[in-house]
Amino acid sequence: MSLDIRHVNYEQAVPALTGIRITRVASITGWIKRLFPSYPNGCNGLVSIRFGIEREGKGQVWPSPSESYLALDNWTPSMGFELNEYVKKGDEMWVDVLNADFLNPHTPVVMIEIRSLE
Repeated sequence: MSLDIRHVNYEQAVPALTGIRITRVASITGWIKRLFPSYPNGCNGLVSIRFGIEREGKGQVWPSPSESYLALDNWTPSMGFELNEYVKKGDEMWVDVLNADFLNPHTPVVMIEIRSLE
């Protein structure tokens, strides 16, 4: 058996005073082990992020509790946030981004790590 590690990136400019959902489809079955959000300089706590899996019995998985977002500025965790979420090949994974800045667009980045034993 070999360990297969995949990284899935979510990155899209979000115009001022808007929110978007970015979706990706899981290419393997495995476990989401880490999530790395990156808030560029200038977000000033006005850009909020959350992550989830679109599947029955699932939904938002980060941050916890559900229905919350995390908003920061000029910050990327070096080790990421540890998760242990099962994902099946074909599951839709999503990132919601809200931009409450009334002047500027922002482009936060979220990367997740999926591990699978094949």
